[in-house]
Amino acid sequence: MKKKVLSLILVVCMAGSLMAGCGSSSSSSSSSSSDSTETEASDTAEESSDEAEATDDDIYTGIDALEACDWAAEKYPDATVVRYTNNTSTGTFETNGGSIPAIVLYLAVNLPIETEGRYRLELYADGTLAKTADDIVSGLKSGAFEMNCLSTANFSSYTDAFSEMNVPFVFSDEEEVKSILDAGLKDEMCARAEEDIEGVLFKGIATFGFREMTNNKHEITSPEDLEGLKMRVLTDPLIVSAFEAMGASVTNVTYSELYTSLQQGVVDGEENPFQNLVVDKLMEVQDYCTVTDHLYQMSAQVISESFWESLSEEDQEIFERLIEEAEEAGYERMTELQDYYQEECEASGMQITYLTDEQREAFVTLMEKEVYDSEAETMGQDRWDALMDYVETY
Repeated sequence: MKKKVLSLILVVCMAGSLMAGCGSSSSSSSSSSSDSTETEASDTAEESSDEAEATDDDIYTGIDALEACDWAAEKYPDATVVRYTNNTSTGTFETNGGSIPAIVLYLAVNLPIETEGRYRLELYADGTLAKTADDIVSGLKSGAFEMNCLSTANFSSYTDAFSEMNVPFVFSDEEEVKSILDAGLKDEMCARAEEDIEGVLFKGIATFGFREMTNNKHEITSPEDLEGLKMRVLTDPLIVSAFEAMGASVTNVTYSELYTSLQQGVVDGEENPFQNLVVDKLMEVQDYCTVTDHLYQMSAQVISESFWESLSEEDQEIFERLIEEAEEAGYERMTELQDYYQEECEASGMQITYLTDEQREAFVTLMEKEVYDSEAETMGQDRWDALMDYVETY
């Protein structure tokens, strides 16, 4: 089966599942709750059961990455297993609820076909084999598994390679970010990360869209509104310093504990893409959301270097190509779901605030006055200047 045909089938499947309930995942602290997202996921699963179970002699045509892996295991029993572990929940993989599920689905279907049965994917969801950056780095090095996809900010204790993505309010929209990443920044960051983390190769990204600010106290329309708010943010030093400059009291909370921490008032607010607010049900425990688009969220596609070196040159080329194609499939799926996730937050009763250009400019001005100089020093002036060149060009 030619690749173009495979890609077309997958695109049709993903488009057909656009309105699938993508919030069937939850943090452990909220697993007993139910919402419209879970109901829609269940309804969609029933309506498309024939599609989801379609496993003809040529190709899996459903939307469930886990089922696609099962299909490959049955059709290619002698293939070498490539273990892919990820923190994304089983429910989100079952409904193709985001960028990473779309990436894994694409690889699960195409890898055994394109390698003529030499390799197939085996998915371990819910962080079964590894949760933290330490787990992932050590697991890739030891051979416990071969692939993973983790937020770039989580690698900050190992490398500052992705600091460009942790400068708040530097990017204006989705199109600009994608153009800059494709123009060379993505490859530059991945190359730096490989230099800093021995035994781990960075082969691509998964995009989640912009991060937004939420809290339980009041509407945020200016930097002053963050004064005194206990905010859980990503632990990267650039991000922490930016929120502290806005007056927030930055509190370190692991993501797995975030739902409970918000529910119990340990923290007042947090910042995440709309996808996270829905699939991890943070919208249930947050009253206000401001569309700040202050940071662009992405994860890094990592692979074991020792495994990579065991591949033939031909198979390395196939892996490279499929990972690149899967990345695009993930981006398309994320883009398709953006409006849906935002509408789900609004339907939950969360108050959504959209900043005017003037209001957003106040945040940018504060960053320019109190944050960007120190961030340029932290990153290095050459890297800062290169980032500004990208922003001015695109």
